[in-house]
Amino acid sequence: MIGEASRLLTDMRVAPGESAIAAGRHVRIHVVAERSSETSMRVLVTCHALGQRDVDWQGRLLVVEGAGRERLARLDARGQAAVRGVAAESCRLDLPIVWGALPVPDLRSSRRRRWDRSGSSQDGTVSATIGCTQKGDILIGVRTHDRSLAGTAVRFRVEEGGAVGERIRGDVRLEERADEWKGRWSCRPEIGLAAEGTSDPELLFWVATAAAKKDS
Repeated sequence: MIGEASRLLTDMRVAPGESAIAAGRHVRIHVVAERSSETSMRVLVTCHALGQRDVDWQGRLLVVEGAGRERLARLDARGQAAVRGVAAESCRLDLPIVWGALPVPDLRSSRRRRWDRSGSSQDGTVSATIGCTQKGDILIGVRTHDRSLAGTAVRFRVEEGGAVGERIRGDVRLEERADEWKGRWSCRPEIGLAAEGTSDPELLFWVATAAAKKDS
């Protein structure tokens, strides 16, 4: 059912003041775009399982893109999320199947000391690492053994309790290396990456559903 919800959301578009509904065999999606100002809007998403089925929506990554900028949110246990600060124009939505989250140290206090974290996507197909060198460089690497993802871009972002580390964001393309596919990204961000967050920072990484379908 998560796969069906992902496919339905990928085909949906909403603009300020609009709402949209998409229904499949097992899931119904309802999206509402409420204008917040002349330049931004709030997007409300509800994923509802039809019948008496139980779906584990809690914590799943939701991506809303408008004007080339992505806003991220997590679904709650009821399959709902409110995404604020979306550009006030037609936007696209995604509920990635391939995604993961890695907790990382506070980037403002952990500079100049070496650390690294690693983990896998929720479905286990993509592994990711993030670390900091003694010089303060941030290194991000991804890899997979799944041939269907060859050449696909893995997108990533560091979020700090809702505050985005603007310089820690981008994508890494999975290129063939021996019997697996890898990608690497690095930068030396400035101190004060983002406003003070409300919870521990984390690296979010995902493969856009449209890209995964195209390459499968």
